[in-house]
Amino acid sequence: MAKMKRKVTIPPPAKDLAMVGKYPAFVKAGGGYIFDDVLEYRVWIHPRGGDDFFQSFGTLEEAKAFAESKRDEGKYAVVEDPLVLVQQKEYINGKCELVREERITEWRIEWLFEDTWRTKKNISRAIKRCKIDRVEHPEDFK
Repeated sequence: MAKMKRKVTIPPPAKDLAMVGKYPAFVKAGGGYIFDDVLEYRVWIHPRGGDDFFQSFGTLEEAKAFAESKRDEGKYAVVEDPLVLVQQKEYINGKCELVREERITEWRIEWLFEDTWRTKKNISRAIKRCKIDRVEHPEDFK
């Protein structure tokens, strides 16, 4: 029996909709090259003269619609494009090494489409990609 390939073509919904909105606000930001699950989609809002906050959603479509509606209101200084909160059971560190440790981190949406599901094949690809990135963009590894 052939194994099912896990490549994202449509952004997946959150793994557990009952947990959406219950994850910590402050998590890792970016990195890791591979992911296991989408936990939620987030829209960060920066009010004029107030504290930043975010709203969580179970799907990218909901997050995009919310961001657009808040921008249309015009009452916030900045309404960011949606980010995705992902779970990483293993990830690639800044030294391009595989770390077997679980963490959650916010990613840009487009990273979901770069063949980043954690598989044996994608781990070796991610390590190679990390080494290339270290050479081409050393400022990102300081």
